[in-house]
This record gives sequence, structure tokens and C-alpha cells, in this order.
Amino acid sequence: MLPAVVYPLATRARAGAAVAQAHALDRVLDGRWVKIEAASLEGRAEGEIAVTFRDATAGETFQRRSRIYGLSQREREVVAALLAGSDTSAVTERLSFPPTPSRTTLSRCSRR
Repeated sequence: MLPAVVYPLATRARAGAAVAQAHALDRVLDGRWVKIEAASLEGRAEGEIAVTFRDATAGETFQRRSRIYGLSQREREVVAALLAGSDTSAVTERLSFPPTPSRTTLSRCSRR
């Protein structure tokens, strides 16, 4: 049985050139994120499509989770810097804002 998200992706892929991309991220039973992409097959009968599944990249899952948790662009920058290994003082300096707003942003991110 295919994940439910595959069916609307297949419909979008069959729509052809009018649709830029038919893709989605889905979480599988073991907790991993999977990128699902659908596209019409070139040189084949109309309506024939291919659907691919692959592990989602860290960047793809970061963007998805940022949207899920409603992080602002500034909060995303702070979290990305922390995930890259920067400590809070380096984040404060790198993103050019005073320590208090930095701590406030970090606090908001951790609550989400």
C-alpha cells in the first residue's frame, strides 16, 4: 500500500507542464523523513508517471520542521547557526544582534 500523499502527487504529475513540481515530504514509521517526487515519463504515453522515494536531506527536513513549528526567518537563522555548531555568543555576534534578543529568540525556538 502506498502512502496517501502519493495519489495527489501522481495527479499533479499527470497535469504536465502546468505544474512546476510534484513533491512532498512524509515521515515514515521508523521516524525518518522521505522525499516523494512524481513526474511524467518523457517519450511515454500520456499519463504515465514515475514516483520516486528517497531519504530527505537535512536541509529539506529543516525547512519542513521550521514551517511546522512556525519559526520566523530570524529564528531559522539562529537554529541553523546552532545546528552548525556555533555557541550562543557566536550566534549573537554572527547575526549582529544584542545578547538579550538572542536569548529571547533561543527561548522561543526551544518552546516550539
